[in-house]
Formats: sequence, structure tokens, C-alpha cells
Amino acid sequence: MLDDNSAPNGKRISLNPSNCVHCKTCDIEDPYQIITWVPPEGGGGPNYDGM
Repeated sequence: MLDDNSAPNGKRISLNPSNCVHCKTCDIEDPYQIITWVPPEGGGGPNYDGM
């Protein structure tokens, strides 16, 4: 969450998709359910050991 005086409640969400490991935390922790998480085109995302 970043401070943003123009946003409602003075905060906005900032995501960096280039660093995404597809853990789905952004969707799970979204208090307003405004993030619609979808896997990358062509599959379910990476298959990491231990996740």
C-alpha cells in the first residue's frame, strides 16, 4: 500500500507483476476482493518446490 492523497482513504495498491511468483497472496489478502487473480496464459503458473 502506498500513500496517495488522490485515492480513496489516501492509500493505493501497487503491484509489480515482473517480480510475481504466482503465490496468490495479493488475491488472498485483498480485503475488498477487487483483485482478480488469473494464472498466466497457457497454464497454472510456475511449479516451485516447497510452495
